[in-house]
Amino acid sequence: MSKNNRHLMNPGRRRMLGGLAATTAGSLFPKLWLGDAIAGPAASYQALVCVFLYGGNDGNNMLIPINTNKNMYSAYGTARASQSSGGVAIPQGQLLPITDSVTNEQWGLHPSMTALQSLYNSKALAFQMNMGTLIEPITLAIYNNRATADQAKVPVNLYSHSDQQNQQAASSILDLSNGWGGRIADQLGPVGGVSPVSISLSGNALYLAGARTSQVALYTYGGLNINGPFGTTTGEAQLQSLLSATSADSTMITTLSNIQNTSIGLSRVLNPILSGTAPASISSAFAPYSTGNSGFSQQLQSVARIMASTTLGSPTRQIFFVSLGSFDTHNDQINQQGALLQQLSEGMAAFYQSTVNLGLQNQVTTFTLSDFARTFKPASGGGTDHAWGSHHMIMGGAVKGGTNYGVFPSLVLGGPDDTSDEGRWLPTTGIDQYGATLGAWMGLSPAQLATVFPNLKNFSQTNMGFV
Repeated sequence: MSKNNRHLMNPGRRRMLGGLAATTAGSLFPKLWLGDAIAGPAASYQALVCVFLYGGNDGNNMLIPINTNKNMYSAYGTARASQSSGGVAIPQGQLLPITDSVTNEQWGLHPSMTALQSLYNSKALAFQMNMGTLIEPITLAIYNNRATADQAKVPVNLYSHSDQQNQQAASSILDLSNGWGGRIADQLGPVGGVSPVSISLSGNALYLAGARTSQVALYTYGGLNINGPFGTTTGEAQLQSLLSATSADSTMITTLSNIQNTSIGLSRVLNPILSGTAPASISSAFAPYSTGNSGFSQQLQSVARIMASTTLGSPTRQIFFVSLGSFDTHNDQINQQGALLQQLSEGMAAFYQSTVNLGLQNQVTTFTLSDFARTFKPASGGGTDHAWGSHHMIMGGAVKGGTNYGVFPSLVLGGPDDTSDEGRWLPTTGIDQYGATLGAWMGLSPAQLATVFPNLKNFSQTNMGFV
C-alpha cells in the first residue's frame, strides 16, 4: 500500500484546510460575511453528495446474486469459498434478500446493510452494476492486446490506489488539476445565496477541484478553523491593519488579503452552523443507529446541517464530498468490511432520513465511488486483492430505485468478464457515464456534459437512467 493511500484511508484523523485558490478566493464569496438570516435552500435546490470509499470496496460482497438470469448463488459461493476454508463467501442464509422490482431477480445484500435494505425496497436506493474507469467501451480482446495501439484504450495503472482514486475523481488521468464534481460546479454558474457550491467534509478533494470555482474543505468534526492569532477578533484587526499599511501594488499582499478575508468570512458563517447541538430534524435521524456518532456519520450530519441552514441565502445548487476509509481488505475481510459497511449503511440511511425530515429528499442525490473492486477469488488470509469494475449505490427521493442498472458480470473465474483468472471484472459502465447521469440531473446540457466528461463522446449510452 502506498504512503498516499494510507493517508487517504484515515480521513477522520486528518486536520486539513484548503480549497481556497488564490486566483479566485477574493471573488467567490463576495457576500459571504453578510449572511442575512433568510430562507434555507431555494425551491429549485438540488445537491449531490459524493461518498468515496477509500481503499477499494469489495462490491462482490455488497450485492450478491441469489437467483438471476445470469448467476445463481452457487456460482458465488463456490468461487468465493467458505470462510472456514479461508474464503470470503457469505452464507446465503445470512444475506438480506431484495427483489429487483423491474426484472424480479433475487439478490442479497451484505448482512451489515440492514438500514439500506429498507431503502431499496422503498425504491429510494438503486445499484449501478460493474462500473469502473474506462476511456471507451472495450472487450477482453482489446484489453489483452495491450502491446499494440489498443494499449491507449485501457486506463493506466489499473490496480494502483492513488491512480485509480484520481481517475475516479477526475474521470481522466491526463489532467488531474480538477475533478468532475468541480467541473460540474464550473458549469453551474451563479447559484444564488452566500454559500460555496463545493464543500468537502473530508479535507481537500480532487473530486471537487474546479477550473473556475474552489472548494471549501472543512474539519470532519466542527467547522472551518483559522489557525494562529487570526482566528480571534484582535488578531483579525491586527492583520487588517498590517495589510492596509502595505503597498496596494503588492500582488502577494493583495492575494493574502483576499484569502484571509474569505477565510474569516467563511468561518463566521459556517462555524455557527456546524457547532453546538444539531437540530432535532437531523439528530433524531442518526440517533437510532449504533454508528450514529461515527466519524462518517458526523460528516453526513454536517452536510445536513449546511443544507438546513437559514443563513446561507437560498442556494440553488451544492456539491458535497464525504469519505469512509480502510476498505483495502487484503486479510480478515469478513470482519473489517462488515464493520465498515455497517457504518456506511447506517450513515447513508440516517442522512436520507434527515433529508426527509427537512423536506429535501427529492432534491438530494447521494452516490458512492471507490478506487476499484476486489478480486472475486479470495487471497490468502481471508482477504482479496485489487480488481477493477465494481457495484455502486445511488440514493435519494429522485432515484428510480428498487432496481439495478447496467450489466452484472458472469461470476466465472477466467470467464468472459474476467481480465485475469481471479475475478477482475471488465467494467461495462464507465465513470463518465455514471457521472454524466448525475450531471444531467443537476441540469447540465449535453454540451456542458461533454465539457465535464471528456470521454463521454466515446459511449453510445450517456445516461444510465437511475435518476
